[in-house]
Amino acid sequence: MIYFLTVMHTAAAFFTVYNSCRFAEFVTDRRGKRGYILPAVYIILSAAYIFIHTAAEKPWLDIFLLAATYICLFLCVKRASDSGIFRTVYVVLMYLSADSLLLSLEECAVSIFREDYSSPYIKSVISLINGVLLFLAIHRIDREQNPFRRFDVIPRHIYILILLALFFSGGLIESLLTITNIRVQVTLSRAFTVISIVLLIFIIDSLVFYCISKVYLENVSSMLEKQVNVQVDYYKKADKLNNELRNFRHDYKNHLLCIQGLLDGGEYDEAKDYISSITLRQTASGREFSSGNTIVNAILADKAEAAESIGAELRFQGIVYEGIPAVDVCTIFANALDNALEACAKLTDGDPKIISVKCSYVKHIQFINITNPTAENVTIVNNSVQTSKEDKNSHGIGLYNIRRTVEKYDGEFDISCEGGMFMLDVGIKVN
Repeated sequence: MIYFLTVMHTAAAFFTVYNSCRFAEFVTDRRGKRGYILPAVYIILSAAYIFIHTAAEKPWLDIFLLAATYICLFLCVKRASDSGIFRTVYVVLMYLSADSLLLSLEECAVSIFREDYSSPYIKSVISLINGVLLFLAIHRIDREQNPFRRFDVIPRHIYILILLALFFSGGLIESLLTITNIRVQVTLSRAFTVISIVLLIFIIDSLVFYCISKVYLENVSSMLEKQVNVQVDYYKKADKLNNELRNFRHDYKNHLLCIQGLLDGGEYDEAKDYISSITLRQTASGREFSSGNTIVNAILADKAEAAESIGAELRFQGIVYEGIPAVDVCTIFANALDNALEACAKLTDGDPKIISVKCSYVKHIQFINITNPTAENVTIVNNSVQTSKEDKNSHGIGLYNIRRTVEKYDGEFDISCEGGMFMLDVGIKVN
């Protein structure tokens, strides 16, 4: 019996040290030095602990070996993951808590069919099976290369709550299996149940808040990316204009000489044609806008070029206050014009495709009106667009971001659709 238990627990110890090290690498996404001495020492200490605990009644030696075993496991994990003390302690406690919880669940399942579920033989077999199952689970997750591997993906307090929830859940199951006094069992079960439920509520609340924050940051990041792209396009066009102007300055003397020669020879028509040809060639491609806001000018120029590619026309009239933050300007104009371009792209070639942008700045209030034709009337309920699923994913998110930006300024946001024309009206207070 002693040798059987020692062999089974030695095999289980091998899976424990291997699984905990791989789990640490998985959680921290870091891989340190892999050695064999510390894992071998851990396995030997585990075997010695089981042998001494079963064969001799020496509590002080049991405590010493048990402490040495956990210290050795801690060192193995720290070396394998090359992590700090906090992360190493957390990983060890997380793995041991999960392992203990699974053992308790497996014992609870066995207790349904066997009354001797608490015998050392059955526990040793369950412990080995549990190690194999965890090995297969970690190996499969590692093969999938899950992108959410890093320790810092989720806030630290959520990890701590998960650890406590595992601990108290394991305590709940263990109290049901080991305590024979009904009164004590009921009291502990209730206590562990209440604590576990409270912890789960905190975990769910934290994860929901984390997901909301993540979506918000992703939206902000998307807006910043759009702004950067618009600015990059603007600077590319400015650089192109500078190059064209530099080339023209380089050639203008030659052009003047040619024109002078044609005029001296009385070839007036040829001179006019020559002037027309170089004027058309030197005319800058694309349209220029003067809204009073540099970012809006860049956005309008970019969207006007996109409108021309689908046979549409972008018309602008008015002024936009320069003091509005660039991120908010980009959010409003880029999203609104993207939606307008998408609507115009769905129109047939014979339909008029005119996107109108009218802006005014009166008494510290910026008014923005954008209208565009639509292929079909859009249903609007409570100032929100009710469209197909595909449209909601693109059109709805853009309008949501605009609305959120307007609300930040305590402004007004209104959308309407009548006679095949979609209209967006925005008014924001600018200090």
